[in-house]
Order: sequence, then C-alpha cells, then structure tokens
Amino acid sequence: MRRGAFRSTIQGSVFAGVDDMPIVTIQQFPRDLSQKRELARRITEAFTEVYGAKPESVQVFFSEVDRESWAKGGVMGCDNTPG
Repeated sequence: MRRGAFRSTIQGSVFAGVDDMPIVTIQQFPRDLSQKRELARRITEAFTEVYGAKPESVQVFFSEVDRESWAKGGVMGCDNTPG
C-alpha cells in the first residue's frame, strides 16, 4: 500500500425501533476482498458491543471509487503521484 493512498469515510446511522438496523457506508479506493471482510467483521462487532445490535442486523456497504473518478484540490487521483 502506498502511504496516503487510501482513506475511508464511514457514515453510520441507526434507525430507532424494535428492529434497529445500523447501516454503514464506506467510500474508498478499491481494496482486497480479504480487507473488506475484516473491516465488515470489525464494524459489526463494534455495533454489537456499543449499541447492542444483533450482528445479522448490521449492514456495511462498500462504495469503491477508482482514481479516474475522484479528484482532490482540482487534481484527478490518477494524475496525483503518491509520495
């Protein structure tokens, strides 16, 4: 992994009611499936420990954006040299 190449934004919301359904959306550059599995497992674990949510109610959505579809400071990600 290149230093500073990946950042994730996590937005969580919990809907009140009998069937609380935490939904977490992660926006990031593409990652390996094994990394996403581990992150989903840990996020689910956190919601069960902190909110008492049932593991099967926690939903995690991965939204992956390639560098040709993202810019920061007016520079496309594909044009930015990692450093």
